[in-house]
Amino acid sequence: MNGTRTAGLVLALLLPLSAGAAAPTVADRYRDSYAHEAKGELTEALAEIDALPKAQRQTYVYQLRRGWLLYLLGRYWDSLEAYRAAAKLRPKAIEPQLGMMLPEAALLLWLDVLETGRRIRDRAPHDYLATSRMAWAAYSLGRFAEAESLYAELVELHPADVEMRAGVGWSQLKQGRRSAARATFEAVLQYAPDHASARLGLVLAQATPQ
Repeated sequence: MNGTRTAGLVLALLLPLSAGAAAPTVADRYRDSYAHEAKGELTEALAEIDALPKAQRQTYVYQLRRGWLLYLLGRYWDSLEAYRAAAKLRPKAIEPQLGMMLPEAALLLWLDVLETGRRIRDRAPHDYLATSRMAWAAYSLGRFAEAESLYAELVELHPADVEMRAGVGWSQLKQGRRSAARATFEAVLQYAPDHASARLGLVLAQATPQ
């Protein structure tokens, strides 16, 4: 009888320990979040990190990842808020600033994209993502000379980048510089003959002005 009672007591003591050991760790939450994201289960991916303990939900990495997932979910203002929270936690980091440019662009806040990009380039003058996003923002605002300059800067650093070179061509075309645009698009198509944007640009550059 004593043996049975002792065994029952030991089991009762071990059960809470077993339950505690089974609780998801911080690493488990992040692992599961990434797994959900890989399967396109974005709501579940966000729910995993939102279930972290309060202290973990006040960290830089949490806010950074939350900003990304909210952006993917189309919750752009919430995404921007999360990226700003991350930036406050790590003021010298450029990651959250780069993240902010995504919802800003999705919300068509082109002036904000340019301003955020300038802040990044103050710290990292040749950052590819910041510069390319600024180029697109300038293009979207109709600032084609500024866009051309930014795209050309990237081509200087990345000569084989046909996307940025095509951006130069389109910026030239929008300025009415058909000859320059034609040469730029031809340069793209020499190495990427099926580049759809460059092919369209070349057709327009060769067309007779109305």
